[in-house]
Amino acid sequence: ECNLPLSFELLGDIQKTSRAAIKVRCDAPNSWSLHVQFDAKLYMQAVTVKSTMQRLQRLSKEDLEVREMSADELRRGYYQDIAEVVGLELRRSLDAGTALYPAVLFRPQLISKGDAIMIRAASEAVKVEVPGTAMTDGRLGQQISVKNNGSGKIIRATVLGRQLVKVAL
Repeated sequence: ECNLPLSFELLGDIQKTSRAAIKVRCDAPNSWSLHVQFDAKLYMQAVTVKSTMQRLQRLSKEDLEVREMSADELRRGYYQDIAEVVGLELRRSLDAGTALYPAVLFRPQLISKGDAIMIRAASEAVKVEVPGTAMTDGRLGQQISVKNNGSGKIIRATVLGRQLVKVAL
């Protein structure tokens, strides 16, 4: 019996283990507490592949779905937003229903050494694009060396897309 509302405290981390306990406590009139152990199963929303996918296959929105999965199945990490992984490629084949995790994905190569590219420099007031040549291979978001064909100068630029890089103004 307790004249005050009971207090509850979760003991343990249910994201790391399925076994946990709750401490239930009464502070008045006669103080008491007890531990209640339980098995917990935590579920999360994760991006999964709809069907079997092959190594080096590029992910499209149609290949993916978000579904509820046990945290036990997501120990290697997971994604919750399909937009985060669209356009990435698989390092290895995956079975249907498998959750995507960071180590299985990589950004595709968009630029190869020697490719003709466009170098973009833009601000709010002006946007300039000049032709160039890639001096190294590049993936989305990666900084690579490019040659400005007009000036012959080699500069560093960030890959924006296929045959497109940007430099800061």
